[in-house]
Amino acid sequence: MALQAGYINSGSFRHDEQYKHGLFNLQVNHTMGTATGRTSLAYARLDQDTAGFILGEDSYKDPVLREQNLNPEAFREGWAFRLSSLWDWQTDSGHDLELIPYVRSSRMDFLQHFLPATPREENGQDSAGLLFSWSHGTSLSAGADLDWAEGMLVEFQQDALETGSAFLQATRPQGYHYDYEVRALTVAAWAQWQSAFGDGWEFTAGLRAEHLKYDYDNHMLTGNTRDNGSECGFGGCLYTRPADRSDSFSNLSPELGLSLDVDEENLAYLRVSCGYRAPQATELYRLQSGQLVSDFDSETLDAVEIGLKGVKGNLTYEVAVYTMKEENFIFRDANGFNISDGKTRHRGIEALLRWQVTDHLLVSGNLSWAQHEYDFNRNLARGEVIVRGNEIDTAPPWLGGLRVYWQADERKAMEAEWVYQGDYCLDAANAHGYPGHSLLNLRGWVAITEDKHRIAVRLTNLLDNRYAERADFAFGNYHYFPGAGRRVFLEWQYRH
Repeated sequence: MALQAGYINSGSFRHDEQYKHGLFNLQVNHTMGTATGRTSLAYARLDQDTAGFILGEDSYKDPVLREQNLNPEAFREGWAFRLSSLWDWQTDSGHDLELIPYVRSSRMDFLQHFLPATPREENGQDSAGLLFSWSHGTSLSAGADLDWAEGMLVEFQQDALETGSAFLQATRPQGYHYDYEVRALTVAAWAQWQSAFGDGWEFTAGLRAEHLKYDYDNHMLTGNTRDNGSECGFGGCLYTRPADRSDSFSNLSPELGLSLDVDEENLAYLRVSCGYRAPQATELYRLQSGQLVSDFDSETLDAVEIGLKGVKGNLTYEVAVYTMKEENFIFRDANGFNISDGKTRHRGIEALLRWQVTDHLLVSGNLSWAQHEYDFNRNLARGEVIVRGNEIDTAPPWLGGLRVYWQADERKAMEAEWVYQGDYCLDAANAHGYPGHSLLNLRGWVAITEDKHRIAVRLTNLLDNRYAERADFAFGNYHYFPGAGRRVFLEWQYRH
C-alpha cells in the first residue's frame, strides 16, 4: 500500500491572488488467482482567488501595473475524484490481458472575470468506463474502450452590465444564460500489428475506430432570448441555446510506421498518422448568436514524421521533422465567437540532446522550431481578418531549454535551467505581437536522516526578468498575465 498527500497554501506577487490546493492518493496492490492488480483512489481540491489579465501594451513590464488585479472578485473552486483498478493476466500461452474499470466525478464553480458582466459558471461531470487490452508477444495487440458520462453546465449573470457599449449592455442580459445536461457514450476499438523483416526493418500498422453519441437536454427556453423569454436588442441576445437533440460522431484513426535499426545504438523511423477530435459539448451546445450546431464536425489532423534517435558514446539524441494539416478546425476568435471549418498547416523540427559529461555531470537541451499557419481566409467579427499564411496566434515558433545537472552523490544534487520562448502573434490577423522571453532557474536538494527526509530549494527567474506567462490582443487592447519575478521556494519531503 502506498499513500501520498500534499497541501499548498500560496500567495502571489499580485494583489488579492492566492490559492489552496490539496491532494490525496492511495494505491493498493493485490492479487486474485493468476491476476495481479493495483487499485488507486485519488481526490483533489482547489480553492483559488484569481487575478485577471492586465491591460495596455507592455504593461507586464511596469512595476506597478504588473502587480495589480483588475478582478479581485474572481475565484475558482473545484474538486475531482477518481477510483480506478488495473488488473493484468498473463497466460502460459503468451497472451496478456489487461482490464481497467474506473469511475470519476468532478465539480467546479468559478467567475468568468474575463467576460463583460462576469457571469458565474457551475459545471460538473460523473463518468464510468472500462478499458480492455489484449496482446500476444510483441507482434499483435488489440483492445476496446467504453465510457459513459453525464455532465452539466449552468451560467448565471448576477447583475446587469452597465459599462461598455450599448451593444454589449443589450446583448449580455442579467439572469441565466445556459442551463443544460449532456449524456455522452463513447465506444471504441483498436488494433496494432508489428512485423520485423529484412535486416533491421520493422513495419507497424494500427487502427482505432470510435463512436461518440451526445444526448443534450436544455433546461431553459430555446433560442437567444433572455431567461424570461423577452428579446434582446441589436438582433438578439449573445447566448444561444439549441433545442433538445442528439448528435453522433464516428471517426477512424489509422497509423503506419516504418523503422530501421541503423546499427545497435541508432534507429531511423517514419510515421504517417491520421488523428481526430470530436467536438466538445460546450462547442456544440454553448452557442452564441448566429451559430448552429450543424456547423460543427470532428477536427482531423494528418501528420507525417521522420526521425532519427540513438546513442553516440556519451551522447543521447533525437531529431524529428514533421508536417501536419488540420481541417474542420474549431477555435474562438479574439471576440469570443466559435469559428468552425477552419484549416491550419504545421511544419517543424525538434531536437533533444543529453550529454553525460562525467559520472556526476549531465548536460541536456531541447530546441524546436515550427511554422504554424492558418490555411483559410475568413473575415472575423469586428474587423479582424484571417488571411491564408497568417501565423496562428499565441503559438510561438521557437521553444527551447538547456539544463546542467550535477549530482555529487546519491544524497545531493543541483541543477541550473535556462528556458526560452520566442516571439509570437497575439491575434489571428497578426497585427500585434509579444517579443518572447527567457528565464534562468536553479534547483537543489539534499537527503538527510537515512533518506527519509529531503530538503529542496528552488530559485526561479533568477535574473528577475519581466515577462508574460500568457498574452493576447482582444476587444481593442493588449491582455497580459504577468509572470512572477525572482522567487525562492523551500520544500521538505518525508518518506516512510
